[in-house]
Amino acid sequence: MSSIITNKYFKLILVSILAILIAVVLGKNIVFIIDFPTLIFLFVGTALLTLIGYKKGMSKEKIFDIIKRNCIITGFVGFFIGFLMALCTTDTLEDLPTNIAISMLIVPYTFFYFLQ
Repeated sequence: MSSIITNKYFKLILVSILAILIAVVLGKNIVFIIDFPTLIFLFVGTALLTLIGYKKGMSKEKIFDIIKRNCIITGFVGFFIGFLMALCTTDTLEDLPTNIAISMLIVPYTFFYFLQ
């Protein structure tokens, strides 16, 4: 019998509750935390890294472990590249915190994707 914390349905419910709480707190401002290019980068980067290491006959559990590891790698790379871009391309010092915050959006996306 598996522990409730490792149960995939428990994780799905937990992530759903967290997403609903974020939506309630942000209200109409939730559109500011949805960044489609970042989401696409995360999904495509994870998929490409997973396809590179895929071998025929791998078990589902091994594939899911590889996907989770590659999700974290992609999130770290995305954050690092976004942070460097924010530092290098920001025109005024007043815009720098906003651009850094935008580059950090990949961190919660990685967290949600990792838990699935």
